[in-house]
Amino acid sequence: LAANLAEFPFWNVDLLDQVKLRAAFGQTGNTAAFGSKFTIFNPIAVGGGLGIIIGGQRGFPDVEPERATEIEGGFDVSGFDGRANLEFTVYRKVIDDLLLTREVEPSSGFTLETLNGGQLTNTGFEIGLSLIPVNTRAVRWVTRTNFWTNEAEVTELTVPSFRALGGGFGNTLGSIQIEEGQSP
Repeated sequence: LAANLAEFPFWNVDLLDQVKLRAAFGQTGNTAAFGSKFTIFNPIAVGGGLGIIIGGQRGFPDVEPERATEIEGGFDVSGFDGRANLEFTVYRKVIDDLLLTREVEPSSGFTLETLNGGQLTNTGFEIGLSLIPVNTRAVRWVTRTNFWTNEAEVTELTVPSFRALGGGFGNTLGSIQIEEGQSP
């Protein structure tokens, strides 16, 4: 939903070409990767004969798609015949039924499993400023600067905290820990 106040009859500020207020709401889903729901078999050759073995990822038949719900709002202001433009957006995104892949105990015969493990929340804002300080027949100078911030927090975790696969730079330089109440 967006409305440009400069298009309404009551608007009488000539320096501003656009004063747009924006609001949005949306939901989307994300399914688990192939092999997450059911344990797959891998082909193997043994002594010249073909066979199958159980794959390294344990299937979890109850895994459901995760669902992301986002709400955002902001404004766009443009003036001086389009030579200055300011954009501002603030948002909050909540991911429910968060899909997590974690290592499992080696004695289980598997190495990985994917499950719905909780909830993740992202909040942040974005600011953009565009200026055209020089606009002649010979030179058009356009400058743009952006700033954004995003804070993520695992707001619910239905399994014990764990180290994320492939995340970070090893134990000596740091790794990524998935833990309730913390940023991933």
